[in-house]
Amino acid sequence: QGLRRAREQAEAERLEQAEQVRTLMDATEEGIYGADSHGLCTFINRAALRMLGYRQPADLLGRNLHELIHHTWPDGRPYPKEQCRVRLAMLAGDTAHADDEVHWRADGTSFPVEYWSHPIVREGRTVGSVVSFIDISERKQAENTLRESEVRLRNVLEVTGEGIWDWDPATNVVRHNKRWCKLLGFAEESLEHPMAEFAACLYDDDRAAVKARVEACLKGNGPYRSEHRMRRVDGQIIWVQDRGDVVE
Repeated sequence: QGLRRAREQAEAERLEQAEQVRTLMDATEEGIYGADSHGLCTFINRAALRMLGYRQPADLLGRNLHELIHHTWPDGRPYPKEQCRVRLAMLAGDTAHADDEVHWRADGTSFPVEYWSHPIVREGRTVGSVVSFIDISERKQAENTLRESEVRLRNVLEVTGEGIWDWDPATNVVRHNKRWCKLLGFAEESLEHPMAEFAACLYDDDRAAVKARVEACLKGNGPYRSEHRMRRVDGQIIWVQDRGDVVE
């Protein structure tokens, strides 16, 4: 009878722990699901169901997750399960991470995801994987908007008749438009230079003054304004009028 009581207590503790795990999984906003070694769903939390457009775990439990939610690349190409990063990582007993894929909803639409996959190991043997994922639609939209803005800005900079340069102090790289390259005699492909190479184009007698004006601008002492000489690639000295300001 004591052995029976111990077994009942152990089972009760197991069920309590399982309920705690379920509560924790359902409390998070990350989608979480598990799959066995054949890719069949073994568990899934509420956030994952909501993002994927399913009502209850029974809609997915025991079904092949790759065929349901991971079957196609963002561009519409089929995504064979033999190439699936989650599956390959699971077979290797390794982790996987990706942010260039999509998950497919029950209604046939898709959304971009970032996911992390970890193997489930029992008694030294990999028996499946657990995957957590988030919807990164807003991030992708922001990236696309920024990319479009950069393209528009680049087009504006290239049609202007002025030579334009931009210095990033964090990388110490100076970027130019094609007009700047033409003024200084550089090949149009040379749109980036380290600051040291850029500064070397300044006329020796003017270099210190230009540096002081740039530093004053960086310290917030008004916009940068300078008239100075620069040396072209062919050795010719030209006068330029520079103006600019700090961009946060």
